[in-house]
Amino acid sequence: MSKLSVIGSLLFGILLWSNSISAQALHDYILTASGDKLYGEVDRNYDFNRYQSVKFKSMDGATRNFSASELKEFKLSNGRYFRSMQIGQSGVKEFVQVLVSGKFTLLAGGKKYFVDHGDSLYMLEAKYISKEFGDKKINVHDKRPYQGVLIKLMPEACKLKLNALVNRTNYDEEQLIHFIRELHLCEGELYEIHVEKIPIIRFSPVVMAGASAAKFQQKIVIQGRADVFENQLFPAIQGGVSVHGLRKLPRFSADIRFGYSVQDNTIHASHVSTLEINSGKEKIKSSTFFVPIFVNYSVFRRGNLDFHLGVGVTFRHNSTTSEFAIMDNTVLRNEVTILTEKTFVTRQSSRANPAFKIGTSLKLNKKLSGFVELQFDQMKNEYSVMLPKQEMLYSQLFSTLSLGLKF
Repeated sequence: MSKLSVIGSLLFGILLWSNSISAQALHDYILTASGDKLYGEVDRNYDFNRYQSVKFKSMDGATRNFSASELKEFKLSNGRYFRSMQIGQSGVKEFVQVLVSGKFTLLAGGKKYFVDHGDSLYMLEAKYISKEFGDKKINVHDKRPYQGVLIKLMPEACKLKLNALVNRTNYDEEQLIHFIRELHLCEGELYEIHVEKIPIIRFSPVVMAGASAAKFQQKIVIQGRADVFENQLFPAIQGGVSVHGLRKLPRFSADIRFGYSVQDNTIHASHVSTLEINSGKEKIKSSTFFVPIFVNYSVFRRGNLDFHLGVGVTFRHNSTTSEFAIMDNTVLRNEVTILTEKTFVTRQSSRANPAFKIGTSLKLNKKLSGFVELQFDQMKNEYSVMLPKQEMLYSQLFSTLSLGLKF
């Protein structure tokens, strides 16, 4: 065989090997009950930590749903690792997430945690009010029974070192992972944390710009009274932080933003009765600094597109000054008109109001997303328009359409 052939064969072999490694590194895999390991992609729109079944697309493009009885395990490209196990008394296998593997394997199934130690599977219970002994049920009121199991798992050589850590360990994924890690280190055993590369939570800066359409709603109807707000569309800008990518709650997110809006307006007010006509015009300079805080829920996600709803509260501080105001009073009996330069419009300075929003976002690349949101804010009795002997209160419904970027 020529040197050229040998080099060609070697390069071809390296290429195949590197492609194999790349496929394993960049793709999910499943291990079937018969022992076949298949690389491909688990169809998922969210980074769930629980699965009832697995929809898997293999490298050849074939797609199939697998139940827990048909698989031994599967692993996602982000590190999440699941085994098919029977952990209850139902006799039915289910997918259990492996958080830490090693001599002491920490598992999460449903809302409970387990430790697989050789041939024994220990359930870590958060609390129990009563416990059955034979055919009797005895009240024990133990709020941290899992700590007793962790103490039982510790070898004598580690109890002195880890006893204090057990007492500080809450029934929480991160704290249980930390304890199992320390247990392996104490014994000098190898271990692997499968969710280490998955952030518990993510923070992303957000900037937005848009416009608010205001609808003014009078509290009561008074015959002969007519008020008009000239401006009903106002610009608004916002910036803040989005909290998302929660490891255990992938559909939920939250955000806090700081916004500013200029809301200058001119108000015309009039009231006509059988005795007199009262009217007025006032030009106000008004601006609002507002802080909306929302909890959001992703209703639908497909690929890079996400549709979400949010509920929250908006804290507002309004700054309002009068630039010009005049009122006139005409007595119809003698047709005498009196003009008075006097402010008659007031606006609440500070308040908190409920808010609701709907939105959709599109992931543009790994670090940048664009989104559109429509936010609704209801402010009761926001304005007072006072004519002689007669006050009219106006609530304000804000509908704010914004375009934004999340980094």
